[in-house]
Amino acid sequence: MKMKRIVSLCLSFLLLTSVAVAAETPAATEPSYEITPVTDQTMIRVWGTAVEVGDNRVHLNNSNEEDIYSDIILNVGEETLVLDAVTGETVSFDQVKENDVVYAYVGPAMTMSLPPQAFAQLILCNIPADFDVPSLVQVQSVAACGEGYDVRVDAETVLHMDKDVELLASESVAEPALESLKPGDVLLTWRQSGETACEAQGTVAKAMAFAVVYAGWLYAAPGELSVNGTAVELAEGTEPFVQDGKLMIPLRLVVEALGGKTEWDRESRTIQVLDAEGQVLYALNADESTYSKESGVELDLMVPAVLKDGTTFLVAEDVLRLQNLKLEVR
Repeated sequence: MKMKRIVSLCLSFLLLTSVAVAAETPAATEPSYEITPVTDQTMIRVWGTAVEVGDNRVHLNNSNEEDIYSDIILNVGEETLVLDAVTGETVSFDQVKENDVVYAYVGPAMTMSLPPQAFAQLILCNIPADFDVPSLVQVQSVAACGEGYDVRVDAETVLHMDKDVELLASESVAEPALESLKPGDVLLTWRQSGETACEAQGTVAKAMAFAVVYAGWLYAAPGELSVNGTAVELAEGTEPFVQDGKLMIPLRLVVEALGGKTEWDRESRTIQVLDAEGQVLYALNADESTYSKESGVELDLMVPAVLKDGTTFLVAEDVLRLQNLKLEVR
């Protein structure tokens, strides 16, 4: 049960940060575009002094007047993951004491009460004074550098992870390894001070890895497309292009790169998209610019599909959402 919550925790967090920073700026001769968030799920970091601790709740307060969550009550359940902020070891909630400084990650659902209440998905406790508290980051891309790896976590930040970095297991990743890191993974990172290697803005001393379930990851730019790190061969007329500030991507090529296929129904003018096992993922109505899944309820695409020289293009956000893909940022 807790493993499911951990995966949910990471998924919520990454949807907050991943595509929100994925704006692309092509060369000056290319029209500009931006890939915007596809979901409003968030993971919010809160902190403060525990002014009151109960059986299943903790009331946090901090003195930062600019922090809209400076006063908040966290509800704690069996699925809440509580970690020692220094060691990363799992501890029981009873280690959270009044007057302790506590950091936590909560979901977006909050009560309208004052102070607001939210469910704590991750709590970091036993924090020494002046300690650099670990933070959750999402892997955008990974590149070998020296005897380690540079891990991009957002558009401005690259963290270096040396080959000897301490990696902690979690319930979702029993045997973490640098070589296994991929876009979409989530890391709880402990940073170290000092000079950084390669092009990184920081160095990771220790990290705990959490797995996130994705069908794969995708990189796209005008005239470029890759799935799971492998370039997709683009015939003339199938290259990604920009239209009205949005990047349009050839749907069939992405589906086939993932091992699936598309089936065109001429009579209903719909496209059925199947996964590698032959299961129908969704049906796309090209004329109506809608799609439907198992429930049969039709939902709107973010941007109408475009048929160009016999190839169906969808906006990047719709491809990411419908195929359950992580956007790779380079």
